[in-house]
Amino acid sequence: MKKLLVLTCLLFAVHTIIAQEDDPRTQYDNYVGIRAGVNYTGLTESPFGFGQSGQITPNIGIYSESRFFNSIYLVWEANYSGKGGDFEDEISEGELNLSYLDMPLMLAWYPTQTLGLQFGVLPSFFLAGNYSRPEGFEGGDATDLLFHRMTVGLVLGVNLRVTDAINVDFKYNPLNSLLFDLHTQPQLRPNTATLRIGYSFIREN
Repeated sequence: MKKLLVLTCLLFAVHTIIAQEDDPRTQYDNYVGIRAGVNYTGLTESPFGFGQSGQITPNIGIYSESRFFNSIYLVWEANYSGKGGDFEDEISEGELNLSYLDMPLMLAWYPTQTLGLQFGVLPSFFLAGNYSRPEGFEGGDATDLLFHRMTVGLVLGVNLRVTDAINVDFKYNPLNSLLFDLHTQPQLRPNTATLRIGYSFIREN
């Protein structure tokens, strides 16, 4: 959680530096583009946090932002997202490696030309995955362990428009619905923090 706070503070600091200069950027009504970056993801029984051990996984997708009212935008995304982490059941410890289609739907408020604050829901649809165990224990297909093939969670984000076309995007995805149930421990949630760079190839009023 401390790392998330530090990262958010850094984004605000960069925004402050940029805002001190004359701002040549235009706030368009519609943006469409691509973003790519990484997740920090883990499995935890807590609504927040990342469990005992997290993973660095890829995140890439498309996004659309449309002005809804004044400085408020409706944001939709479709992303390939890697998730997972360590788990433990009655057999042994193990590691889950999962692939999801994330489709967040958010409202973004831009109090300035450069900085947007995002809030919404994030449905995630399971695509594929596997789990591994220590030597001497057999792994397998992750569907053998999954309690739900879909999860829904909260998403909070900060978007920094560096130029008209380039942006830096940070999201935190806590409060996910339960992913699966192991007999010897509570059900686990796949919480995720994401940092990406985006490029808006469509910008129009």
